[in-house]
This record gives sequence, structure tokens and C-alpha cells, in this order.
Amino acid sequence: MIIYMTTNLVNGKKYIGRDSKNNPKYIGSGRLLKKAIKKYGKSSFKKEILEVCSSYEELIKREEYWLNYYDVGNNPIFYNANNCSNGGPLFFGRKHIEVTRKKMSESRRGEGNVMWGKQHSQETRIKISENLIGKMSGEKNPMYGKRGKDSPAFGRKHTQDTKRKIGEKLKGRIFTEETKSRISKTRIERSISKGENNPNFKGYSVCIVGDYIGQRKTATEWGKILNMDSSGFRLHLYGKRYKKGIKGNFFKWEHEIK
Repeated sequence: MIIYMTTNLVNGKKYIGRDSKNNPKYIGSGRLLKKAIKKYGKSSFKKEILEVCSSYEELIKREEYWLNYYDVGNNPIFYNANNCSNGGPLFFGRKHIEVTRKKMSESRRGEGNVMWGKQHSQETRIKISENLIGKMSGEKNPMYGKRGKDSPAFGRKHTQDTKRKIGEKLKGRIFTEETKSRISKTRIERSISKGENNPNFKGYSVCIVGDYIGQRKTATEWGKILNMDSSGFRLHLYGKRYKKGIKGNFFKWEHEIK
């Protein structure tokens, strides 16, 4: 987190700002500065660090200090419009009241919405869909590699109402041939990778007490028999829930039984 000063190497004008991520490519976003960058080119500006901060609160305070130190709002050699840290003391830590949030929401509805009376073309919708898929696929997806216990959805399941809403939302969705092929391939891979063929397969579980004593099945199979989600069943195996058993039945991973 830094306070920086950007200098125009052509005319010597400056800009003071804060950068919470210390991005070397970021040189400022003030309105007048943006116009200058467009006119002179980014290569005509130099960024230097004035101060390093350890917290966001300190960053806001120190930015205001430097803005007032140079009196940038009244100093003609600066691009800054005033001596206030935008988004700082005026808004930091504050929230809009319910009435204000409601007004803001209503102002964006109906004719107030920029898309009012407009509709994306078929080509535009396909491009948006492909762009989103590209950004969220593979390692770019924040959920990439998070399976089983690492998944935030582990042990949970959608309600019937949620499933219905998801189904309705997916109706009429337009997919490109490439997307259809990818979906088809994923479904085939999932069908092939069941049970022992699944790279995440951790073994069978055996009923050690109860109505199914001695029976050996996968967590998914036990889930169907017990009328519950397979993730919930695994919680019993990990000892996080159902410590008194599931409907009088106790289960263990097969490799744990000696």
C-alpha cells in the first residue's frame, strides 16, 4: 500500500494518489490526469513512491496529508481537483441507509435502466457467453481444484425451490457448438469416472452397525439408500456430523476397518 506521485515529463505537472495494491503499471485515475495521459501517452509519465503504508486506514490518512501538504487543489502544477482523499474520510466505513439504497435501486429500474427498451443481438449474447466461459474456465475459475472437503458447498444441497429456479433460468439458453461439445465431453467424463475410476475415489464404506451391517458400497450408493446427499453421508465418515449414526446405522471407510 503506497502513496505515489505521478509526474508528466513533458510539462512537469503532477498527480498524487494512493495504490492499495502497489501496481507498478497503475499511474492514477483522476479526471484531468486521464485526459493528460490520453494526450501525451502513458510513456510520458513517471510514477514515484512518496510513502509506504501498512493499513487501508493509514493509507487514506496519509494520502490526505500529502494532498494538503502540497495544497494540490489550489496548486496549478497538480492534476488533482481538490485536497480530499476520494472515497476516504467522506465515505470510508459508512453505508447507505435503507431509504437511499431503495432510491438508488428504483432509479435503475424501468426507463432509468440503460438497457430499457433495448435488447442484445444474438451475436452479442453469444460473445458475452463465450467471454464469461473463457474467464471462468480451468485455473481461472476461483473454484478450480476445490473438491470434496475443500469445496464451500461440501455437505450442502439445493432446495427444491432453488433447483426449480436454476432450471427455469437455464431454459432457452443459447450455446455455441464449441460449448455444447465441452458440456457433452464433461458429461461423458463424469459418467466414466464413477466409483473406482474416479481420480478422487477414496474407497468404499462399510456398515459396521445397523440394518445394513457388512454391506460395502460407495458414498453415493449409501446416500441413495439412506435418502440423503452423498456429501452429507461423507460427513458421518469424517466424524463431523451424525456422531450418533444415521438412522441407527454406523459406517466406516473400508480401509479403516481392521
